[in-house]
Amino acid sequence: MSIDKLPVELLIAIFEDVQQQETKPEHSTHCSPQWRVIRQVCRRWHDIADDHPKLWQAVDVLPSKHVLDWGSLCLSKSGTGGLELRFHTPHAMREVCNALYAHAERIQKISAWGEETIRGLHALRRLFLLNLPNVQELHFHFDDNLPWARDIYALDTRFVLTELLGELSPARLPALHTISLRGIFLPWQSPIIRNLRVLRVDRWEENPAVSHEPYDVPSDRFLHVLASCPKLETLSLNVTNTDPHLRPPRHHSTLPVNHFESRALFVPLLAHIRLDPACSVALNGSTGTFDTAAPAYADFLPAPALAAQSFPALARAVAATWHGLTAFSCHTGADEGGAELRLEVKDGREEQRRAPPYPDEALARFCEYMKEAPRLARLTLCACVSKEAYAGPRGRGGAGRRVPGAAKEGGRAGTFVCAREES
Repeated sequence: MSIDKLPVELLIAIFEDVQQQETKPEHSTHCSPQWRVIRQVCRRWHDIADDHPKLWQAVDVLPSKHVLDWGSLCLSKSGTGGLELRFHTPHAMREVCNALYAHAERIQKISAWGEETIRGLHALRRLFLLNLPNVQELHFHFDDNLPWARDIYALDTRFVLTELLGELSPARLPALHTISLRGIFLPWQSPIIRNLRVLRVDRWEENPAVSHEPYDVPSDRFLHVLASCPKLETLSLNVTNTDPHLRPPRHHSTLPVNHFESRALFVPLLAHIRLDPACSVALNGSTGTFDTAAPAYADFLPAPALAAQSFPALARAVAATWHGLTAFSCHTGADEGGAELRLEVKDGREEQRRAPPYPDEALARFCEYMKEAPRLARLTLCACVSKEAYAGPRGRGGAGRRVPGAAKEGGRAGTFVCAREES
C-alpha cells in the first residue's frame, strides 16, 4: 500500500506525532514549521489535515516572514478548541498577540524558549492584562537554545517574570496550576504562587555577584511561602549548584540533594507537599566522588537546633500519609571517596527488612531526633559508612538492638536496628 492510501486514522496519528515534535526546543531554529510541509505532499493529505482541528491547536511562532499567516491559519483551522502558544523567537511576537486578543479565552498553555525570546517577553504584557480564564500552564526557559559551550552562570542579567510580564493576577489567571521557569525568577511574594500545583524553578543564580538579591529567601521564609500554597503537589528547585528537587508523582516521591549545605531546607519541605497515600518518600544526597574527604556519618545529621523543625516536619508528613506503622531507613556509603545519605519512609504494609546489628556512635544522637517522630516504628541503618562512624568493627550476626525511648505504635515498641553490609 502506498503512503497516499493509508487509512485516515493512521494518517492523523502520524500527523499528530509530527505536530508534537515542534514542542522540542531544538526545532526552534527552523525557519518554518515542519508541520507545514505535510499539507504540501498531496491534496488528500492537505484535506485530511485541514479537517482535523486538533492538529492546529498548537501555534508555533518561529522566525519566518509567514509567521502571521501561519498563526491565522492555526486559529481558523483549530475551531473552538484550546490553544497552546509556543514562542521560539521574539519575531512578530507583538503582532501575533494582537491577533490572539479575540481568542484569549481559548488559550490553555504558553511557552517560550531561548535567550532572545525571553528578552522579548515584555511584548506579551498586553495579553496578560486580559482575562485568561483557561490558561493552565506557563513554561519560560531562558537557556534551552544556548550553545552547549556557553555557561548560563556567566550571564550578568537577571530576569524576573513579573518584570517581564507585569504582575500576574490570580483573578485573571484562575485556572493556572503549573509554572516552569529556567533562568527566570518569580518573586516569592507573587500572589500567583498560592494556587499552583506544580512549581519548577531552575538556575536561580546566574552570577555569584547577585546571589544575595531579594528574590532568594532564607529557608524559614521559604517554608512560610510554601505554607501558603495548599494545593502544591510538585516542587522542583535548582539553587546555586545545590540541587534540591522535590517531585512527588503518584507512585514515588524523591528529593535528591547533591550538596548537604541545603539539608536545612529540604527536610522541612516535606511538610508542605501533598503526598499520595500509596507513595514512598525518599531523600537522597551525596557529596560527590570528587570530594577529597568524605564526611563522617554523623556529619549528615542536622544540628540539634534544626532537629525540632526538620524531623518533626518529616513525622507530620508520614503521619498525614499513612496514619500508622511506618519504616524509616537511613543508608550511607563511602564508595570511591564520596558519601551519600538516603532516608526512606515506607508503607508499613511492606515487608520489614531485618539486618544484623552493628554499633554506630551516631545512633544515639540520631535516635534523639527520632523521639520527635511519634509514629516512627522502626529505624534501620544499613550498608557501609565512613570508618569514622563506628566505634569498632564487628562481624555479622546477632539480634537487633532495642533502643530506649523508641516510639510505640499500636502497643508495639518500635525497634531501632543498626546494621552493616560487608563489601
